[in-house]
Amino acid sequence: MHGPGDLNTQTYPTNLDWAPSWPGGRIVEVVDTLALTLRPLRRAVWRKARDKALRLWEPAGMIFRLSERDASAWEFPGFTGLKVGESESCLLPGKLRIARSTYNAPADTYYPISWAWWTAERQGACVFFKPNKHFWQGYWFGQLVANVCHELGHCLGLSHGGGGVMSGALRPNEHDLDSVRRYYS
Repeated sequence: MHGPGDLNTQTYPTNLDWAPSWPGGRIVEVVDTLALTLRPLRRAVWRKARDKALRLWEPAGMIFRLSERDASAWEFPGFTGLKVGESESCLLPGKLRIARSTYNAPADTYYPISWAWWTAERQGACVFFKPNKHFWQGYWFGQLVANVCHELGHCLGLSHGGGGVMSGALRPNEHDLDSVRRYYS
Protein backbone atom coordinates (compact mmCIF):
# COMPACT_ATOMS: atom_id res chain seq x y z
CA MET A 1 0.00 0.00 0.00
CA HIS A 2 1.20 3.54 -0.76
CA GLY A 3 2.27 5.80 2.06
CA PRO A 4 0.97 9.29 2.80
CA GLY A 5 0.75 11.69 -0.10
CA ASP A 6 3.72 13.82 0.98
CA LEU A 7 6.71 12.45 2.83
CA ASN A 8 8.47 15.82 3.04
CA THR A 9 8.75 15.96 6.82
CA GLN A 10 11.09 18.96 6.78
CA THR A 11 8.41 21.15 5.21
CA TYR A 12 5.36 19.47 6.70
CA PRO A 13 6.49 17.51 9.78
CA THR A 14 3.02 16.14 10.59
CA ASN A 15 2.34 14.62 7.17
CA LEU A 16 3.55 11.17 8.18
CA ASP A 17 0.71 11.04 10.67
CA TRP A 18 -1.90 11.90 8.05
CA ALA A 19 -4.46 9.29 7.18
CA PRO A 20 -6.55 10.22 4.16
CA SER A 21 -10.09 11.13 4.98
CA TRP A 22 -12.81 13.21 3.41
CA PRO A 23 -15.90 14.40 5.28
CA GLY A 24 -18.06 12.34 2.91
CA GLY A 25 -15.86 9.21 3.03
CA ARG A 26 -15.75 7.85 -0.51
CA ILE A 27 -17.75 10.84 -1.75
CA VAL A 28 -15.45 13.75 -2.55
CA GLU A 29 -16.68 17.22 -3.46
CA VAL A 30 -14.50 18.57 -6.31
CA VAL A 31 -14.54 22.29 -7.08
CA ASP A 32 -12.86 23.18 -10.38
CA THR A 33 -11.86 26.84 -10.58
CA LEU A 34 -9.52 26.21 -13.54
CA ALA A 35 -12.07 25.30 -16.24
CA LEU A 36 -13.76 28.68 -16.44
CA THR A 37 -10.41 30.46 -16.88
CA LEU A 38 -9.79 28.65 -20.18
CA ARG A 39 -10.83 29.61 -23.70
CA PRO A 40 -13.71 27.51 -25.13
CA LEU A 41 -11.70 24.91 -27.09
CA ARG A 42 -9.18 24.38 -24.30
CA ARG A 43 -12.01 24.33 -21.77
CA ALA A 44 -13.63 21.47 -23.68
CA VAL A 45 -10.36 19.50 -23.79
CA TRP A 46 -9.73 20.19 -20.10
CA ARG A 47 -13.21 19.02 -19.09
CA LYS A 48 -12.84 15.82 -21.07
CA ALA A 49 -9.41 15.08 -19.53
CA ARG A 50 -10.51 16.01 -15.99
CA ASP A 51 -13.67 13.90 -16.19
CA LYS A 52 -11.79 10.90 -17.54
CA ALA A 53 -9.14 11.23 -14.79
CA LEU A 54 -11.87 11.30 -12.12
CA ARG A 55 -13.53 8.21 -13.67
CA LEU A 56 -10.21 6.31 -13.46
CA TRP A 57 -10.54 6.36 -9.64
CA GLU A 58 -14.14 5.05 -9.65
CA PRO A 59 -13.08 1.34 -9.67
CA ALA A 60 -11.63 2.04 -6.20
CA GLY A 61 -15.13 3.00 -5.06
CA MET A 62 -14.61 6.78 -5.16
CA ILE A 63 -17.53 9.03 -6.04
CA PHE A 64 -16.75 12.57 -7.15
CA ARG A 65 -19.32 15.37 -7.07
CA LEU A 66 -18.01 18.00 -9.44
CA SER A 67 -18.81 21.69 -9.70
CA GLU A 68 -17.15 24.52 -11.57
CA ARG A 69 -16.78 27.96 -10.05
CA ASP A 70 -15.31 31.27 -11.02
CA ALA A 71 -11.76 31.53 -9.67
CA SER A 72 -11.94 35.25 -8.94
CA ALA A 73 -13.22 34.68 -5.42
CA TRP A 74 -10.00 32.87 -4.44
CA GLU A 75 -7.17 33.72 -6.76
CA PHE A 76 -5.41 37.01 -7.30
CA PRO A 77 -2.86 38.39 -9.78
CA GLY A 78 0.55 36.87 -9.21
CA PHE A 79 -0.82 33.77 -7.48
CA THR A 80 1.67 30.91 -7.77
CA GLY A 81 0.59 28.46 -5.10
CA LEU A 82 4.26 28.21 -4.12
CA LYS A 83 4.54 31.05 -1.61
CA VAL A 84 3.90 30.43 2.06
CA GLY A 85 0.24 30.97 2.82
CA GLU A 86 -0.98 31.02 -0.79
CA SER A 87 -2.04 27.39 -0.94
CA GLU A 88 -3.73 27.65 2.42
CA SER A 89 -5.68 30.71 1.31
CA CYS A 90 -7.09 28.77 -1.66
CA LEU A 91 -8.19 25.76 0.32
CA LEU A 92 -11.89 25.01 0.51
CA PRO A 93 -12.30 22.97 3.72
CA GLY A 94 -13.79 19.56 3.05
CA LYS A 95 -13.33 19.89 -0.70
CA LEU A 96 -10.81 18.99 -3.38
CA ARG A 97 -10.12 22.15 -5.36
CA ILE A 98 -8.60 22.25 -8.82
CA ALA A 99 -6.93 25.62 -9.34
CA ARG A 100 -4.83 27.51 -11.84
CA SER A 101 -1.36 28.72 -10.94
CA THR A 102 0.34 31.66 -12.61
CA TYR A 103 3.81 30.42 -11.63
CA ASN A 104 6.25 31.30 -14.40
CA ALA A 105 8.57 28.34 -14.81
CA PRO A 106 11.92 28.73 -16.56
CA ALA A 107 11.53 29.09 -20.33
CA ASP A 108 13.14 25.70 -20.97
CA THR A 109 10.63 23.85 -18.79
CA TYR A 110 8.92 21.26 -20.95
CA TYR A 111 6.62 19.62 -18.47
CA PRO A 112 3.43 21.34 -17.40
CA ILE A 113 3.65 22.56 -13.86
CA SER A 114 1.30 20.64 -11.57
CA TRP A 115 1.28 19.66 -7.95
CA ALA A 116 -1.12 18.72 -5.18
CA TRP A 117 -1.38 20.06 -1.66
CA TRP A 118 -3.60 18.83 1.15
CA THR A 119 -4.10 19.32 4.84
CA ALA A 120 -5.50 16.92 7.39
CA GLU A 121 -6.43 19.70 9.79
CA ARG A 122 -8.93 21.23 7.35
CA GLN A 123 -9.72 18.01 5.45
CA GLY A 124 -9.14 19.61 2.11
CA ALA A 125 -6.83 19.53 -0.88
CA CYS A 126 -5.80 21.67 -3.82
CA VAL A 127 -4.47 20.52 -7.16
CA PHE A 128 -2.63 23.27 -9.00
CA PHE A 129 -2.02 23.37 -12.76
CA LYS A 130 -0.05 25.84 -14.80
CA PRO A 131 -1.34 25.20 -18.32
CA ASN A 132 1.72 26.31 -20.31
CA LYS A 133 2.00 25.72 -24.06
CA HIS A 134 3.25 22.15 -23.49
CA PHE A 135 0.18 21.41 -21.41
CA TRP A 136 -1.81 21.74 -24.64
CA GLN A 137 0.71 21.08 -27.42
CA GLY A 138 3.34 18.78 -25.95
CA TYR A 139 0.98 16.30 -24.35
CA TRP A 140 -1.16 13.86 -26.17
CA PHE A 141 -4.55 13.43 -24.54
CA GLY A 142 -3.62 10.24 -22.64
CA GLN A 143 -0.69 11.98 -20.96
CA LEU A 144 -2.86 14.93 -19.97
CA VAL A 145 -5.38 12.54 -18.38
CA ALA A 146 -2.54 10.70 -16.60
CA ASN A 147 -1.12 13.97 -15.24
CA VAL A 148 -4.50 14.99 -13.81
CA CYS A 149 -5.13 11.46 -12.48
CA HIS A 150 -1.68 11.43 -10.79
CA GLU A 151 -2.33 14.70 -8.95
CA LEU A 152 -5.78 13.49 -7.89
CA GLY A 153 -4.06 10.37 -6.52
CA HIS A 154 -2.03 12.58 -4.19
CA CYS A 155 -5.25 14.19 -2.95
CA LEU A 156 -6.62 10.73 -2.22
CA GLY A 157 -3.57 10.03 -0.06
CA LEU A 158 -1.12 8.29 -2.39
CA SER A 159 2.59 8.96 -2.62
CA HIS A 160 4.80 8.15 -5.59
CA GLY A 161 5.40 4.47 -6.34
CA GLY A 162 3.43 1.32 -6.89
CA GLY A 163 3.99 0.99 -10.62
CA GLY A 164 0.73 2.66 -11.72
CA VAL A 165 -0.23 6.27 -12.36
CA MET A 166 1.66 7.31 -9.21
CA SER A 167 4.85 6.03 -10.88
CA GLY A 168 4.27 7.67 -14.26
CA ALA A 169 2.01 5.10 -15.95
CA LEU A 170 -1.03 6.30 -17.88
CA ARG A 171 -3.64 4.95 -15.46
CA PRO A 172 -3.96 3.61 -11.92
CA ASN A 173 -3.01 -0.04 -11.60
CA GLU A 174 -4.52 -2.51 -9.15
CA HIS A 175 -1.97 -1.48 -6.49
CA ASP A 176 -3.08 2.17 -6.73
CA LEU A 177 -6.77 1.24 -6.68
CA ASP A 178 -6.34 -1.22 -3.81
CA SER A 179 -4.51 1.41 -1.72
CA VAL A 180 -7.41 3.83 -2.18
CA ARG A 181 -9.95 1.08 -1.42
CA ARG A 182 -8.15 0.30 1.84
CA TYR A 183 -7.93 3.97 2.84
CA TYR A 184 -11.64 4.49 2.37
CA SER A 185 -13.08 1.11 3.39
